[in-house]
Amino acid sequence: MSNSEICFMTATEMAERIRTRDLSCRDFMEAHLNQIDRINPMVNAIVTRVPAEQAMDQAAAADEALARGEAVGPLHGLPIAHKDLVPNSGMRTTWGSPIYKDFIKDSVIWNIEQGQVLTGPRIGRAEKKRTELYHRVREFMETHEFLVCPVNQVPPFDVNQQWIEEINGVKMASYIDWMRSCYYVTITGLPAISVPCGFTPEGLPVGMQIVDRPNAEFSVLQLAHAFECATGFWKQRPAVVM
Repeated sequence: MSNSEICFMTATEMAERIRTRDLSCRDFMEAHLNQIDRINPMVNAIVTRVPAEQAMDQAAAADEALARGEAVGPLHGLPIAHKDLVPNSGMRTTWGSPIYKDFIKDSVIWNIEQGQVLTGPRIGRAEKKRTELYHRVREFMETHEFLVCPVNQVPPFDVNQQWIEEINGVKMASYIDWMRSCYYVTITGLPAISVPCGFTPEGLPVGMQIVDRPNAEFSVLQLAHAFECATGFWKQRPAVVM
């Protein structure tokens, strides 16, 4: 079985293979590490990776726990990648991209500087406005069960480009405005999920976000699952990862 075949199994299939000992945790970890080594230089999806030896040691420990008959969770042994947004002990954190080492003055530090000048009254006013927005959206969702929209306004762009400065003639005021369609939803506090929605003519992935009413996480998962089953977009793979 090839690395790609292993890596593109669903999480439930991986978990079943591990439980039945058809494949080991080490098999899955090795396949994913090889896939990362092969693909990542082209797509820059993994900014910081645990050293291979450390990852394989963790996989071996997961196999040993199963051999001892220990009680384990449903995702035991599955390789997992976390967003590079929160500092982790003993690991480099770059907030999403190695380009920040060159452009941090215009991005993350800008955020920090903006935060440092905020006063108590300004923060209080912002929280009041956010509460008002939450209730406006909550009332809107009382007559609209789902909100479906693009995750971002543009497809993935060149890794050497700091950020998108203009979209359809509209200037972006800051380095995060090209994904405002995503963070606008975040501000509302509503449950949301991103699902694969096909590819651009250039083969770049497009994501669609499904948003629902407050505390309706299960409904979001149900519609996302139904969309994936109906379209099969999640089964389509860009040529670069084949």
